[in-house]
Amino acid sequence: TASHVLMQLQILMFSAAAFFFMLPLLKRTETITLDTDWFYRKGADVFVRFVDGVVIKYGNVIKRILFVDIIEKGKFVLKNPAGLTKVVYNMVYYKVFEDDKIKYSEYKEKLDKIEEIKIVPHIGDALLWVMIFLFFYLVIYYISVG
Repeated sequence: TASHVLMQLQILMFSAAAFFFMLPLLKRTETITLDTDWFYRKGADVFVRFVDGVVIKYGNVIKRILFVDIIEKGKFVLKNPAGLTKVVYNMVYYKVFEDDKIKYSEYKEKLDKIEEIKIVPHIGDALLWVMIFLFFYLVIYYISVG
């Protein structure tokens, strides 16, 4: 509408008049400025040198570690996570609290046959894990706040 166009032209003219009235105050000053893009340009340069030097030089080793070795270790854990948890818990218990070398060695041998261990999960196990996670969350919260 005509009133809308007129209102927009008034705003445009007022901002142009304000700019021209303030133009003498916009004098050039002799200063040294450090633009904020300097940081990421220098950081990008360091990153490119790192990628160009280290990652390309040791790329096959990094690829083997990330995509072969870690996956192979992960397969061991994923075969029977509940059984692994029970065996490791009992190993720590008999090594630290009971100091029973025979039981400790029995559970250490069970690590090789981890997929054969049958575990019936109980609701108490899940509650224990929830309590452990909440405890660590609480500790991290108090460290970050205080």
